Amino acid sequence: MLGLQDALNLKINPQWLTANNPFTRAIRVEAAELTEHLGWKWWKAQAPDMEQAKLEVVDIWHFMLSQHLVDCQGSSGTAAEVIRRTIEEHDAMSVVDIAGRRFTLNGLTLHESVDILGGLAGLGFVAPSIFNVVMQRVGLTWAELEIMYIGKNVLNLFRAANGYKEGTYIKMWDGAEDNVYLTDYMRTFPGTSVEGLREALTAKYEEVKTRARHQASS
Repeated sequence: MLGLQDALNLKINPQWLTANNPFTRAIRVEAAELTEHLGWKWWKAQAPDMEQAKLEVVDIWHFMLSQHLVDCQGSSGTAAEVIRRTIEEHDAMSVVDIAGRRFTLNGLTLHESVDILGGLAGLGFVAPSIFNVVMQRVGLTWAELEIMYIGKNVLNLFRAANGYKEGTYIKMWDGAEDNVYLTDYMRTFPGTSVEGLREALTAKYEEVKTRARHQASS
């Protein structure tokens, strides 16, 4: 996954490692979006959207991988070792002490773990051990995370190749974000190859563009 992230970042900016991108800020924002999908408004009825919540976790992972690569001067091997060691050193009974409040990792609720992950990111820190808790609480294994990450990586590369940075990419497909199409497709066709997923995105996007052209001319 670190190698795929490096390739994606290089596509966006060949000098990304030294561009001083605010990856921890992105983690903080994605954590807030994750909270929205989980529901947090105690004064109204809310049903959590766990499928979209899982996608937000994958988005957070993109930025965490990127920050680790920056911290390790682009070395995927070193970054992988840092992530692995950090998670292993902070087992389920490890105590988290933040501003005088003490938690054990296995005692954190989903909302608490997301709050801490986002809060630490706001201070400029990445926290693989806390991310591991968030991932478990939304019901993802590392194997499932990898599958979803690869899918989102393909979508991000597809976006980049179709004008996302230039602002010409159409993100809404049939009234929902392209993320929703990605999730539905991967659920309907599990085990689809990277090339198969890319072809499916291309075919669907051609439909989206054709519909947009017709609407613009009518």
